[in-house]
Amino acid sequence: HCQAALPATGGNNVASGVDDEFFAFTATQYLKGGVCKVATTKRDTLIAVYGDCSRVGAQDPLAFSNSEGHLASVEWPCVAGSVYYLFWNAEYLPGKHSFSISERCGADCVRAQHKRNRSMRAQRLTRSRQS
Repeated sequence: HCQAALPATGGNNVASGVDDEFFAFTATQYLKGGVCKVATTKRDTLIAVYGDCSRVGAQDPLAFSNSEGHLASVEWPCVAGSVYYLFWNAEYLPGKHSFSISERCGADCVRAQHKRNRSMRAQRLTRSRQS
């Protein structure tokens, strides 16, 4: 179930391809206008992406691909700080496979500011005030 989802990060991840699996991915890059993408290099996979964990399957997914005969790849609008639930269905028993997650700017993007950047700016301000 998605409440016991495995963690997924931007970049490469691995699914068993033997059991149905949920992964939780938190977008980090864009507060507005972001587009997330999940892609695999394995044929015959089935992926659905959900915006929350309640009533999964009964709700419409944000993205879906049944890659019977080709590679699965899906995109959906995403917002930094939001958790997305990736469901890999093992219906075709594709076996262990890697999948990648990426984020890009769609339209009118606003980048998320990361804590590290804010603390570095604060350090520079403190140094300049001490001079």
